[in-house]
Amino acid sequence: MEQGIPDINELVSDYLDRVRISDNLYMVGGRPREIFPRLFQISPINCPRQKVTALLEHVVGKLSESARDEEVITISSYCFERHVYLDISRHGRSLPPVDQVARFGEYRWADELADRPIDETLVTVLKATLCQCCVDRSAQTPSYVSFKFPVSATVEQDDMPKSRSRVRLLAIDDQTVILDLITAMCQSLDYEVVTALSGDEGLEKAEQQQFDIILADLAMPGSSGLEVARRLKEVAPGVPVILVTGWEVSIPPEQLKAVGIINILHKPFRIEQLTEIVRSATVARSVG
Repeated sequence: MEQGIPDINELVSDYLDRVRISDNLYMVGGRPREIFPRLFQISPINCPRQKVTALLEHVVGKLSESARDEEVITISSYCFERHVYLDISRHGRSLPPVDQVARFGEYRWADELADRPIDETLVTVLKATLCQCCVDRSAQTPSYVSFKFPVSATVEQDDMPKSRSRVRLLAIDDQTVILDLITAMCQSLDYEVVTALSGDEGLEKAEQQQFDIILADLAMPGSSGLEVARRLKEVAPGVPVILVTGWEVSIPPEQLKAVGIINILHKPFRIEQLTEIVRSATVARSVG
């Protein structure tokens, strides 16, 4: 497969080896930048090696140029519904990267990207590949870019690797400090974390992405954790909800069960408490 890439992870590793300074520090976009690869098992794709390398180098460089000093870059690869995806994102060091854009993003060909905050050079390089692109539209300067590659026709469906096995958790709380704490704790446990600062934002993310567990604060402006849990039953049925509260509350078990809440986590909590309650919820769901 002279023109193909048997493993895009190998390409990413080769690129990082070329620009590595030390450990997770790399020279990209004309400056040192921390980069963290998250390379899952993937299938081979049919696409010219040099073209994908050009996409990777260009996007990493551009995201590095637009990133703030405290931001890092994450490069993720995974399979989803018979395609290989490469997500490249910039984010705060204490915050999780964008997770599996394939589950919520809209992918387009190069000629269809006129309305996206994307530069002409990337469009030119993109036209020479067999892939589609999804770009963050939430800001003038994108925080992520994702590429969708078709899997080689020689790969059977049963040979496709699973996209992930890590626990995915959605944390909903109106206090940034609590979300930062939950994020740091969960990352130390190798969980994938997505955060939301309001019930409405959390509900929107629950509709767009798949989660194994959802943490919702009881006292939030607009909607209480109980109301959020009730609405989550409609947008994310079957996903266990853990109510987080700093108040001494007594809610009847039947009321909690009725809205899908399986447990209560009291603030302040330790990492051991968070670990136990999440693991219990994961086990309960897997055998339920």
